[in-house]
Amino acid sequence: MDDMPETLIERVAMMEGILIEHATGRSSDGHVYEHLRREFIADAEVRALLPDYVRTCRTLDAFWPFIKDKHGRYQERRAFIRESFTPLIDHLEGRNRAPGDAVVGDALASFDVDGVHAVWTKALARRTADPEGAITVARTLLEAVCKHILDGLHIDYARRTTCPSSTAPSPAG
Repeated sequence: MDDMPETLIERVAMMEGILIEHATGRSSDGHVYEHLRREFIADAEVRALLPDYVRTCRTLDAFWPFIKDKHGRYQERRAFIRESFTPLIDHLEGRNRAPGDAVVGDALASFDVDGVHAVWTKALARRTADPEGAITVARTLLEAVCKHILDGLHIDYARRTTCPSSTAPSPAG
C-alpha cells in the first residue's frame, strides 16, 4: 500500500474516512479497508478499542447492510461512525489514560508471571508515598488480568468496562 499514512492515528483516521465514504454512497477502497482492518485486529491494544462492526465486518460489502439498517440518513451514519471511533482516537491521542496504564501496559506486554509481579511490586512501592497511584496501578492490573483471561476464553465483554471505584467504608468507620 503506497499511500498509507505513517502514523497509527492517521491510519485509524483513514479507516474512519473510508467507512464514512462507503456509508454515504461515495466510492471507497475496499482493499485499503481490509488491509487496515487486518493491521488493527492484529494489534491487541487497538483491537480492544475498535468499533464492534469493524471487528465483525471483514469487507465494505459486509459493512453496507449493517450501516444501512442502523441509520437511514447520511448525517446519522457520519455521526455514528465518528462517535464509534472516538474512544480509539482519544486513546491514541493520550486522552483517557490513567497514570498506571503505561506501567501496566509495558510490564504486561509479554503477559507472564514476571510482568504481573513487576506491576504488583510497583503498586506496593507506591502505597505509602502515592496511595491513589498505587490503587490505580493495582486496579489497572486487575482489569488487565481479568480481560486477558476473558479474551483467552473467548468470552465477550464490554471493552470499555473498568473496575468500579471503591466506595467501601474505611476500616475505622
